[in-house]
Amino acid sequence: MMDSQSCRAVLPHITPRLKALAHESRLLLLTKLAEGESDVSALGLACNISQPTLSQQLTILRRAGLIRYRRMGKNKLYQLSDPCTLNLIQQLQTLFKVAQG
Repeated sequence: MMDSQSCRAVLPHITPRLKALAHESRLLLLTKLAEGESDVSALGLACNISQPTLSQQLTILRRAGLIRYRRMGKNKLYQLSDPCTLNLIQQLQTLFKVAQG
């Protein structure tokens, strides 16, 4: 268990990530990216999200530190930012399964 002083020290780093998770489209994108790196068009098709909305949601996730991208030619390939993010998404997927019964 963390003491309150240690907890306060990490809250500014955790809070933006948790806020970014609180959106259906962003959760869908993160779940898809948990399967592996993907480009924008594949993400849009897989998650059924329009291009303007997709760009907006990816920007929010990137600014929150949950995803990153690398350039390959003219394309951006998105991926989860680190193993902690992958673990978080996997834990959420477990909760989704439990909630479904």
